[in-house]
Amino acid sequence: MEPHWIYYWRVTEATGKRYTTRHRATEEDIRAQQPTARALERIDSGKLWIDGVPLRAHNTSFFSPPQLMRKQTTPPTFDRGSGWYRNGTTPPGTPAALQAMRDAALHCVVYPMRLRGVKRPVAELLGLTPYAGALILNDDFTKPNWTAMLYEGPAMSIVIMSMHEVDVTRARGGFRQISGIEWGEKAMARWPQTWFCAPNVEAAQAVLAKMGAGT
Repeated sequence: MEPHWIYYWRVTEATGKRYTTRHRATEEDIRAQQPTARALERIDSGKLWIDGVPLRAHNTSFFSPPQLMRKQTTPPTFDRGSGWYRNGTTPPGTPAALQAMRDAALHCVVYPMRLRGVKRPVAELLGLTPYAGALILNDDFTKPNWTAMLYEGPAMSIVIMSMHEVDVTRARGGFRQISGIEWGEKAMARWPQTWFCAPNVEAAQAVLAKMGAGT
């Protein structure tokens, strides 16, 4: 197998639906695999793979010095179902890599607690329809920072939403509070974001209601 780079691409379908996927560096390669794509945008620096094994090249080159990960308020555990995931030796897109992600994913509903950086009132949060999916926190291409991605399950091939430079500020059971940076359209603007993650809508509503009551 020849050396190749893996990148994140933002894909826009003819219907206007947008999602993020991982493919090799060339646009020809992704167009061959995404024939219905109307527009493609490479949104992340890549990671070099040789003979199916990743070389730990994050954002620069194979010769990059080791980087210390950003310290988390809640340390990563990498337990099954924790949401924390770090790819080992399986190339992206292989059945083994997909199964490892499925095992690590935290299935939850997510409430974005800010709108373009501005905190939403609790009453507004209670009226929102949350995003539901499989949460993954990884550092595939973003070392020393972690990235949070909510995947559409169970295939986990489409990213519903993402947040960068994240810090898991609270973690208890199936609940998470994650702070980070959200990028706007075409990465032209950025602002703070906080996700409130819960096992289901009922559990989320109960906690939000207590927050609103000040208890």
